[in-house]
Amino acid sequence: APEPAPAAPEETPSAPEDAPEAKPAAPDVAAIMAKAQAIADKAVAEHAARTKDTEEPRERDFSREDAEKRARSRSRSREREREPEQTEMLPPRAFGAPGAPVVVEGTGGHEGRIIGRGGANIKDMQARYQVNIQIKRPEGVTEVTGVGAEACANEIRKIIEDAKALAGGGGAPNAAAPVTDPNAVTETIMCDGVEGRIIGKGGQNIRALMERTGARVKVYSDRHICEISGAPHAVAAAAELVNAQVADFRAGGQGAGIAGG
Repeated sequence: APEPAPAAPEETPSAPEDAPEAKPAAPDVAAIMAKAQAIADKAVAEHAARTKDTEEPRERDFSREDAEKRARSRSRSREREREPEQTEMLPPRAFGAPGAPVVVEGTGGHEGRIIGRGGANIKDMQARYQVNIQIKRPEGVTEVTGVGAEACANEIRKIIEDAKALAGGGGAPNAAAPVTDPNAVTETIMCDGVEGRIIGKGGQNIRALMERTGARVKVYSDRHICEISGAPHAVAAAAELVNAQVADFRAGGQGAGIAGG
């Protein structure tokens, strides 16, 4: 028998040679941009949440700050108001350690000599001895406080002793002679606090007064009087000068002293 003929191979259809190749699809730019924006927004939101948790901003309480400022201002005002009171309690010129003051008795009536013309004596002693001198007229004493209080007190005592010696009229050169005129008169003038001014430093004022008027003048510090005796015209002239010094002292003046009048 004749052999069967082999089967013909199957042919795979091929694309026509002139068909165009397929191109890849174009990316969706809008979708990509939207996705990127969403990621960025999420990152910003997460950062803001973390910042709020760690550093939460607080609003300033201006009312509280104003109240604190007012409180500090009132505190400073009270401190300034207290300062003058403390200053008034201190001596005007306090030198050295406070300590207990040295009290000089019997300075009543000699305040003018201790103070001096225009305060020269008391300022000089305060500077030299580095002390504070307080004259207490009502008590008739003087308190000295500071480094050289004792030495200064001794000088004040010497001033008083000299004043008492001169007040009796003794030892004054060129003093008016004792009263022998049968027509002589005596006048007494109250001079509380002016004794030192009438006598003057070293007795110069009382000597000048007697030389100028011819009257005899005595100052009694213990009784706070000035006794003038002599001829009527001499007594009148001396009394006028003494009364002027007393009036000036009462008015609060420093005065130039009888010797300078």
